Amino acid sequence: MYTQFNISSVAGGNTGSCNNLANYLDKEQKNEWFNEESKNIKTKEVKSEIDRYGRGQLSKNDWKFVEVEYNPSKSEQQQIIYQATGKENVKNWNELSPEEKSKVKDEFKEYVIQAQNIQAKNYNRENIKSGADLKYYGKIETQRKYKGTDIEVIQGRAKQGDVKEGLNLHAHIIQSRKAKDKKTKLSPMSKHKKQSSKNKIQQGFNRNEFYNKIEEKFDKKFDYQRGIKETFEWKKANKLNRLEDKKELEKKGGVIHSDKRKEFLKEFRNNQKNYKRALVRTLPMRRELKPTRNKGYRR
Repeated sequence: MYTQFNISSVAGGNTGSCNNLANYLDKEQKNEWFNEESKNIKTKEVKSEIDRYGRGQLSKNDWKFVEVEYNPSKSEQQQIIYQATGKENVKNWNELSPEEKSKVKDEFKEYVIQAQNIQAKNYNRENIKSGADLKYYGKIETQRKYKGTDIEVIQGRAKQGDVKEGLNLHAHIIQSRKAKDKKTKLSPMSKHKKQSSKNKIQQGFNRNEFYNKIEEKFDKKFDYQRGIKETFEWKKANKLNRLEDKKELEKKGGVIHSDKRKEFLKEFRNNQKNYKRALVRTLPMRRELKPTRNKGYRR
């Protein structure tokens, strides 16, 4: 599940009205927004409410809303489809009937609402307990279009604006910077602060924890058997070129079953801590080593 928070790259900018972004997200289907309380919400309401929450407490140049994206992989989409319809190995959205498409969208919509609940709790605020305490509107999309920068367009195999084939189920969220109480300002980009003797209040947003929790929620909800290389932890280690972490993860092999996930991650993190402690213990010794003329080392 590739999830991102768009603040600086929002269509039309986000220091003013959300009008441009809301209109852009009407490209596949007009209206049909949702949140934890309602479905079939009109775009007019989305614009009005998000803009209303952007007034007061925020300066002219402050960002007023964030765009959240939930992008399941192809195999994750196939599992959502299987859970909703019983059909296996579906490769194209148009293989489904209108009724089946509706069921799949409803299943995914339910998951997105649960992911928003996890996001809300991850702010570590006493007054923010669920997605109902956030001011947001979501929309499910099933299409993606080619951009001018796509290799298929550059090579002339597709035209900019053409609809991509395959499975492209994903969700967009327009979320106000202010919580539903219109007083609490929230940012998914704020640095997570750990609880300590000096800092009793644990606030901020731990993105690593959020990504792991929504991955765990997906696996449980859709009974998804996630391969090691599909996990957030492995992808992060691969991106940062942390070879030891990758090796430790790959030792497990196969898939992580949802009921074993917490135990697996706990063991992995403990191993990470032990490895770092061992590394720190060797640092004084390493600093004492000096190169000699023959490129060897002496104390």
